[in-house]
Amino acid sequence: MNTTAKVQHLEGTDFQKSRGFSPAVITEGGKTVWLAGLEGAGGSLANLVTMTVFINDARNGDRFVQIRRNKW
Repeated sequence: MNTTAKVQHLEGTDFQKSRGFSPAVITEGGKTVWLAGLEGAGGSLANLVTMTVFINDARNGDRFVQIRRNKW
């Protein structure tokens, strides 16, 4: 079964854009997969809706934002 989901990322403020995140994501159809990795379920960062990240060294914060921006 192949179901296509419609995904809309709402445009954020300049600050939200600078930190690489959308204030809201609207989805229709498709399926939701909750997991720790994406590739095994056929997904990528482009399919990511939410994530929880723990950074134990604040010096890595800017690098994380760079990685997060690459998903779009």
